Amino acid sequence: MNKFKQRIEGILTNSKELLFSKEQLNSLSQLGEELKLEAAYMSVKLDPYWPKWNSPWWKVVFLYEAGFKQFIPRDFLQYLITVMDCHYLHQFPLTESEIPKDCDPYRDIMCFCALGSMYKVLEGCGFDVQAQLPWWFDWLGESKFPPALGLFIREGNVSVPLSLKWYAILNKLMEC
Repeated sequence: MNKFKQRIEGILTNSKELLFSKEQLNSLSQLGEELKLEAAYMSVKLDPYWPKWNSPWWKVVFLYEAGFKQFIPRDFLQYLITVMDCHYLHQFPLTESEIPKDCDPYRDIMCFCALGSMYKVLEGCGFDVQAQLPWWFDWLGESKFPPALGLFIREGNVSVPLSLKWYAILNKLMEC
């Protein structure tokens, strides 16, 4: 079977063996093996999310999104849950006055993107997220964000309503 037909067959049957070469599968497996190393645990202990794009966090998300959750060590995910529970503020401050004095607002408050990506991974890997990280659900609840709040994000010198930003992102995704 030629390579093109093999890839189409892999897509139609969702066969990873047909979609990926042996070298690619080995690389993905090695990525999972890296999550077993002390360096991965130390990195997460220092900061679960940073350095962004280069941390074990992103290796976990990549493996999960690529359909290779079997390569993600369960022990590592449990450790990540423990560290996130200790590392992050258990509330989402809506005003600067709600941020504790010893809290780094850039590193100690979990962002929605981080929470959303890790929630998807943990739930997809069989963890009871609500039982292990109940505070996530406390500050995600609608009661924290009254309809008239008008959440804004900064775009340079301009404040953009968060709802407009998401609308623009969703529109862009629909074009793909």
